Amino acid sequence: MARHSRYVPLRPAGVAVTELLTQAQFSAGNTRDGLLAKTCSLLQSMGYKPVEWRVETIGERTGSIWLIAE
Repeated sequence: MARHSRYVPLRPAGVAVTELLTQAQFSAGNTRDGLLAKTCSLLQSMGYKPVEWRVETIGERTGSIWLIAE
């Protein structure tokens, strides 16, 4: 059985980002996409430029979330 990904902030400013990613990990479809959009908006407000995201799914479950930001 696959285990969910864990997101760990490296700095205090990343706590909100990891919370959104964790919620997205346990969500599906439009809900997950909305949470990832919020994550990108938050990253932009912190001075990062989100480039893309990818979601790997296993059936209906979220496998991995790849979020790339510069």
